[in-house]
Amino acid sequence: PGKRRLFKAQGTKRLEDGIYMVKAQLRTKDGKLVQGAFPYSIVKGEAIPGAASDAIRALMEASAPPFSLSTNLLDFGITPGGNTTKGIRLTNYTPDTLSVSARLVNWSMNDSGMVTLNPDPKNIVKPCLSWVTVSPEPLLLPPKGSGSAKINVNAPAEINGEYYTAIIFETSKTGKMLPTEFELARTLFVTVSFKKNLEYKASISSVSYDPISPMMRAFVVNVENVGNVHCFTQGEIEIYDKKYNLMMEPIAFGSSQDYLLPERIRGYVVPCPGALAPGTYEAVIKVKYNEESEPAISKFNFVSKAK
Repeated sequence: PGKRRLFKAQGTKRLEDGIYMVKAQLRTKDGKLVQGAFPYSIVKGEAIPGAASDAIRALMEASAPPFSLSTNLLDFGITPGGNTTKGIRLTNYTPDTLSVSARLVNWSMNDSGMVTLNPDPKNIVKPCLSWVTVSPEPLLLPPKGSGSAKINVNAPAEINGEYYTAIIFETSKTGKMLPTEFELARTLFVTVSFKKNLEYKASISSVSYDPISPMMRAFVVNVENVGNVHCFTQGEIEIYDKKYNLMMEPIAFGSSQDYLLPERIRGYVVPCPGALAPGTYEAVIKVKYNEESEPAISKFNFVSKAK
């Protein structure tokens, strides 16, 4: 407690001069995700962190939104062939009138839960970009004032499950195609679904075990969304001996905010500290993905060996 720990990571690829982003993720014992993204640049082969780089300073100034969104997520329930509209408010923090335009993009998530805007087409899940329009275009925000943008969804005659798109709001001074981390603050994620055909279902697709030391082991748990609607993954691992005695407190991972898209897998490396006598044990992995559904359960036998 109260101390710092340094982690080092070494890459094997030489980077060309340019602007880069370091992403770091740690997960606490109770399952809380701690993450950060740190910009740096390489100039003449030397790494320059943070705002020490003029290029990064210009990038951050271009991407820092002079306005805010009242929400970053809108959920539309709609019938096949239906049309519906919702609104959000944008607030201008500057003393000048802002002209804000909307850019619609696809989005996805990787196995670590990181959002990707404009992903590789093979990673796009059930897009609805062509169904969505934004008005007015552009939206004029008065100095130190606010305005409303209307989001309209016109669904096709046949829909099943849940569909996704994102709206990035920007001014003429905003840099184009910035790294995702710089665009999230001014991005609205839109979910469109037909409520009668939603299937919430997740499964534990695989479990593996890594005996790091006599006092530490790690489980790698992959959770797959096999339904047609997003879910949230929150799990725990219980360790039992042959007599089915619980060996330690359940180990939590994930959280009620860990968003998982349909047809996607999310991986967790779950550290399991504490000594175990040599022998065979059973790990019971439970993942809760919906308040109204029973958790997904998987059992995994492993051997603890003496040092």
